[in-house]
Amino acid sequence: MSLYPLLEINLATLAENSRRIVRLCAECSVQVVGITKCVLGNAAIAAAFRDGGIRIIGDARVENLKRIRRSGLDVSTMLIRPAMISEVASVARVADVSLNTEVETLRALSRAAAEQSSVHRVLLMVDVGDRREGILPQDLPCVLRSTRDMRGIEVAGIAANVGCFGGILPTNANHRLLADLALQCRHIGFGMETVSTGGTATLELLENRSLPKGINQVRVGEGILLGRNPVRNRTLEWLQQDAFRLKAEIVEIKAKPSLPEGEIGHDAFGKAPKFKDRGRRKRAVLAIGRQDVDTEGLVPLAPGIEILGGSSDQVVADVTDSSCAVAVGDVLEFSLNYPALLRAMTSPFVRKRYVRR
Repeated sequence: MSLYPLLEINLATLAENSRRIVRLCAECSVQVVGITKCVLGNAAIAAAFRDGGIRIIGDARVENLKRIRRSGLDVSTMLIRPAMISEVASVARVADVSLNTEVETLRALSRAAAEQSSVHRVLLMVDVGDRREGILPQDLPCVLRSTRDMRGIEVAGIAANVGCFGGILPTNANHRLLADLALQCRHIGFGMETVSTGGTATLELLENRSLPKGINQVRVGEGILLGRNPVRNRTLEWLQQDAFRLKAEIVEIKAKPSLPEGEIGHDAFGKAPKFKDRGRRKRAVLAIGRQDVDTEGLVPLAPGIEILGGSSDQVVADVTDSSCAVAVGDVLEFSLNYPALLRAMTSPFVRKRYVRR
C-alpha cells in the first residue's frame, strides 16, 4: 500500500479529550457514552476513549460493535441507531443496550434475546423536536405499556437526540421535556434507570450547568474526536483539536490560468463549478480525492494554501501564496471536519497511523 494519503491519529489526544469530557460530566453526575460511528468502530480509538475513562462505546452499525467486541476491550456496547428487524439476533448478541422506537422491532428483539436465553436492555428514543428518529412524547406511555409482556428485553430508560438532523439546538426546555417524560414513566411503573441525551452539542448544557436534573447520560462523538460543537459551529477551547491529521502527496505543480478554458457544463459530481479570474496561479495537484475524503472539509495547516476543489481521486490546491516552497513529492498536511474524517476513516486507500504525543 502507498505511504500516502495518510491519516495520522493521535491516541493520546483522544484519551485526553475523553478525560476532560468525563470530568465535566462527572461534576453533574452524568455518564459519558463515546460514539465511534465516524471512525468505523475503530478498536484503537475505542481503547483511547476507555483510557480516558469512558466505559460505554456506542455505534450506529452492528459490524462496528462486533469489531469492538472482537478486540476484547472491557467496555459495554450500545447500538445508537434503531435496530433493523433483519439484524435483531446480532443486536441481542453484540449490544448490551440499543436505542429503539418501533413496537414491532421491540417484539423481534424480545424473541431474539429469549432464544439466546439473555435479557437485552433497550432505551426508547423520544423525539423532542429534531424530527429524526423518536416516539412522539404523547405516544410514549402506550409504547411502554406494550412492552410489559415482552420477555427477553428490559426497558432501561429513554433517550433523545438533537442537532444531528433538524439542527435543533439543545436547550433547557427540550431537555426538561425529556426529564419530565422520565418522571411520568416512573409514575406508571417503569424504572427509567437511564435518561440519555446526545450528541456533542448537548455538552454546552453541561458547560453552562443548565442540563435539567434527572438526565444522567450523554452520548458524545465529535467533541472527543475533533473538539468541536457542530451545531454551533464552535471550537470547544477546553478540548484539543489535533487528534487527526491528513497528509497527501503532491503529484503536480504548475502555473495555470485560474479560469478553465471552454464551455462549462457540470463536473464529474453533477455540479456546475464557478471560478474567479485571478490571473495565472500556481496549482498543486494532490493524490487524494472525493473517494477518500470530503474535500470541502479539508483545512490546510500551512498558511497561504487554498483548496480549489477535487475530483474522485485528485484535489487541486492554490499554493501561490504558500508560506513555504512546495515541490512535486512534497506532502501537505490538513485538519478535517466531521464529514471529511468520516470519509477518510472509511476509505481503504487512506492509510492509518497511530501516534501518542
